[in-house]
Amino acid sequence: DVVSQRRSGEISLILLNVVLIFFIIIYGIEQFGTTNSSGTLSSDVHERVYVLVLSIVMAIAVIMIYFQGLLNFDAQSGLLKKLSFIWIGLNVLLICTVFFRNLEYVNAYGLTFKRIGVFIFLFLSLWGLFTTWVKLKNRKTNIFLINRMVWAAFYVLVVSSLINWSWIVTRYNASHFANPDWNYLNSLDYNKQLLNTMYKEKGMTNTQIKRSVEAARSGQFFSKRLYFEFLDIQ
Repeated sequence: DVVSQRRSGEISLILLNVVLIFFIIIYGIEQFGTTNSSGTLSSDVHERVYVLVLSIVMAIAVIMIYFQGLLNFDAQSGLLKKLSFIWIGLNVLLICTVFFRNLEYVNAYGLTFKRIGVFIFLFLSLWGLFTTWVKLKNRKTNIFLINRMVWAAFYVLVVSSLINWSWIVTRYNASHFANPDWNYLNSLDYNKQLLNTMYKEKGMTNTQIKRSVEAARSGQFFSKRLYFEFLDIQ
């Protein structure tokens, strides 16, 4: 019945909030209370992303299970809603810890596609939390929540496909590091013109760039990428 569903939802969210508070305290101590070596940044970022994914998936599942049907409009579900709002706030704090750790990772080792992906994931997580807050506040259905999250992911995918991330990664790493990982930058596709200019400015040989461009141009006509056809690599 509605009473037992409400009670089980309150117990579930109390347990989730307690566990989340524990992780936030631990991560806060690691972030601001201790001096970590740069070698642990990668594992720290991965661990926090996994915890964030698990926390959001579990709590959104709990909210979608309990805030549906009659319980979604139950006037006595005030405590359940308060616990849900607390969970949303705690997840925002967890997102902040992941953001600062990933930012520290970027400052130490440079920008990569995966680290950009973490920032995009954090943005989508914030949007998901905001949409969940709107659902609870305005008593929206689960379809509303799913619809908004799917469209947000679609828009992010479309916008991301229009951005030359290779150029951004190359420009950032070359500007912030005296000796960036040139092998990684050479492995990217759509930065060859910029990379060639940087090589000339630093007096480095661009043989590897020429080989990459020639290999891309030597493919079959229908598999060629037009970007490489308009490059001026000398």
